[in-house]
Amino acid sequence: MKSGRNEDYKFWKVGSHAIELFSEDFVWQKINYIHNNPVEAMLVRNPEDWIHSSASNYLNGNGILKEVHCLVPPLRSVR
Repeated sequence: MKSGRNEDYKFWKVGSHAIELFSEDFVWQKINYIHNNPVEAMLVRNPEDWIHSSASNYLNGNGILKEVHCLVPPLRSVR
């Protein structure tokens, strides 16, 4: 997306803004959405297969990201 303020392309969409995480269900909705993005983009078959994702930390406690403080309960599948 072209930005009027510079000649380069922007990484984030215009209008991205912080949102309040107002309930546990809403938090899990966002965590699952983030974990499933590489699957939806057809880059991997499973969320935990994306090397830079915390999904593997949620599913089995292992992953390339070592300092992940996972929320309880474990990741729920949204498929």
